[in-house]
Amino acid sequence: MARTSLRFKLLITTLAITALSGCAKLEDRARYYLASSVDVFAVVGGQLMQGQAQLYSDRTGTIAISSGLTVAPAVSCSGRLSRTGTAAASVDLRCNDGTESSLSAVMLAETQGYAYGQFSDGKQSSLTLGLEPARAVSYLRPPAGQHLVTLPKKPFMELR
Repeated sequence: MARTSLRFKLLITTLAITALSGCAKLEDRARYYLASSVDVFAVVGGQLMQGQAQLYSDRTGTIAISSGLTVAPAVSCSGRLSRTGTAAASVDLRCNDGTESSLSAVMLAETQGYAYGQFSDGKQSSLTLGLEPARAVSYLRPPAGQHLVTLPKKPFMELR
């Protein structure tokens, strides 16, 4: 009888551990499916970069941007967004060229905002989240002597 009780306890413990690990995976999947995907436009140094952000209900997000194929070598950056207040957030980016940046962001709405900062190599940066290209242009800071032009189709924006 004692041996059966011990086996039963081990079985229940094993099932509980399996169920809990399954719940964690389910929670990660649900978080991904419930995320808001928004466009990101950025000007880093003299380069226009574009990409996507996944914004989650827990006031965090992930960002991935790249300079695309028009710039050689192509630069790509990824990072995290963390809401720090009602309308404030911070964005940390790391790029494949070894640079990194912390930007201060202002959230205009739940899935819209803009950010400014400086990369570790001294490049100034500006970034928008979830804004249409025509509106994003007013928040982005192009290098001196250049300006941003919106386009009717992808890539939606150009630095001239």
